[in-house]
Amino acid sequence: MKPHEEERQPSWLLIKGKEAAARPRSAPDVLIEQPLSVISGLGIEELAADA
Repeated sequence: MKPHEEERQPSWLLIKGKEAAARPRSAPDVLIEQPLSVISGLGIEELAADA
């Protein structure tokens, strides 16, 4: 892709393909299965309240 004159960084394009390790679409939502942050142990509501 040709960058525009006002762009400082070159443009890029991400193409996502199928990955063997990806969860199938039929799998339950990971956010419902594991709603807590791995780092803090907090849920999304608690994290939003701290913001």
